[in-house]
Amino acid sequence: MSTRPDWCMHHTDKEIGFRMVMAPPQCDLEYIHYGRVRLDGSHPREELATGGLEFALLAVSGAARLEVGGASFRLGKLDTLYVPCGRQVAVECEGACDLILGAASSTLASEPVLVRWADIKDDPARYFDVGDSALGTQRRIYNVITTDIKAERLLFGFTFGTAGAWTSWPPHEHAATKEEIYVFFDMPAPAFAVQFVYTNPARMEVCEPVREGSAVAVPRGYHPTAVAPGFKTTFAWMMAARNPKTDRDFKSGIHVQEDYAAVRFL
Repeated sequence: MSTRPDWCMHHTDKEIGFRMVMAPPQCDLEYIHYGRVRLDGSHPREELATGGLEFALLAVSGAARLEVGGASFRLGKLDTLYVPCGRQVAVECEGACDLILGAASSTLASEPVLVRWADIKDDPARYFDVGDSALGTQRRIYNVITTDIKAERLLFGFTFGTAGAWTSWPPHEHAATKEEIYVFFDMPAPAFAVQFVYTNPARMEVCEPVREGSAVAVPRGYHPTAVAPGFKTTFAWMMAARNPKTDRDFKSGIHVQEDYAAVRFL
């Protein structure tokens, strides 16, 4: 009988309404959560409570209006709203909308922050290009909820791979400082990728096709992704710092698999 963990879930974007898809202690996670809010004319509104979590809400399709403590925020495609712990969030769609929710445990008092796609898409302070087109590893990584936003554990962003590229390459891990979840979107059929997560390459915890709506937990281990030729990998990533004082840094605590140590990463 297999003892490998089930860290991969599919079709997480299909249900109308709100659900928390992955939450500790599920998938060997301690701090990071993934939820989905999908609304339409049959179910146009949801009320969410952050409780002991801080949220990042990313609109991946449609538009929505969010109300937090009397303030109103409109999210269009690829806009993201940070919401601190202890808040109520009303989400109302404009026709239909689909939001990816990343969340992490928090006790930090803070304020909501809206990060608009229009303001970051051409801002080199918000993205960096990684990899090599000749090697088939080129992608652009956007840091959306980063250290310039007053959050406790949460880091959040998204990655756009180039056609046929491996992303998250070279294989790297950051288990001592951060846990992570990938959520794939904007990959309409027949696009697919293969996600790997492993601490030992001879016996991988995850080696599975992923498509739009798939989610993969990375509580530990190396986690490269390879997309089918001619298609692009697009995914949101959400990370929780284990120690908020020292680990809430995208680049901290990264270790490249020794076999690939000569490959430039960041």
